[in-house]
Amino acid sequence: MYQLLRSLVHHDEGQDLLEYALLVALIAIIAFTAIAIAVAVLIIVMSVMNGFREQLLSRILGFS
Repeated sequence: MYQLLRSLVHHDEGQDLLEYALLVALIAIIAFTAIAIAVAVLIIVMSVMNGFREQLLSRILGFS
């Protein structure tokens, strides 16, 4: 991991820029996927908690 970050910071003139473009694209895809998964998990957790809240209120207040 350290070498990967170091290679990004210290660009040698002889290296191919396509390699950097592919690396940046890979990092962008990983970041986008991580954000999408986090948002999906947040929506699921909020839905489950809202369902538990409704069920708890109906049991406490005695509505069928």
